Amino acid sequence: MLGELLTISSTDGNPLDGIVYRPSLARDLKKGVLLVHGLSFSFYRGTQRYLAPFFVEAGYTCLLLNNRDRDRTEPFEFELAYHDLQAGVNWLRDYGVKEVILQGHGFASNKVALFCAQSGGKGVDRYILSTVGAVKGYRPDIWDEVLAGAARMSGKILLVQGAVDEKIDAKARAEEFVAAASGCSVEVVMMQGGDHNFTNLDRELANLMIDWCSRTF
Repeated sequence: MLGELLTISSTDGNPLDGIVYRPSLARDLKKGVLLVHGLSFSFYRGTQRYLAPFFVEAGYTCLLLNNRDRDRTEPFEFELAYHDLQAGVNWLRDYGVKEVILQGHGFASNKVALFCAQSGGKGVDRYILSTVGAVKGYRPDIWDEVLAGAARMSGKILLVQGAVDEKIDAKARAEEFVAAASGCSVEVVMMQGGDHNFTNLDRELANLMIDWCSRTF
């Protein structure tokens, strides 16, 4: 699978490096995924990098961008993350994608949830979140902010937690998020054998996500 390196501007003028992977058939342009990285990661490191080939194989255009918190270990303002994510959504729309899905893992799930609250959705109504709630352990104030943002979300959400995640109480965090996101249709999957990063389960995780996308379109 070959990708095309690119640089786009965030909606507040910050340059964002990234890569786009295109499916082989032009008719598949109607479906696209913006894969969002979390803290200490980038478009070429982390769960999103390994999910992209499976989405492309299934006919989805995939865009991965370095957000301005790339390789950082400390959270920063979510208002800035909004500008980065909105630029990715805009790029996919301009490219011709009709249905944009936002996917975030770990800390990126916070950025995705708050993006929806900040943007009012703006045509995006499907979200895939995995390993949600880890931030509660070290920044409970951010988790409270995320839950407040979830209350403003609309659309459909797939929430995937690792059933053997030793770093968080995955079930409890999922339940808190679902209760907050009362305006959404949320499907929760506790993935058997899944740890915090779904180690060695890339294909299984991708298949689960792609199946959900197929069922909700």
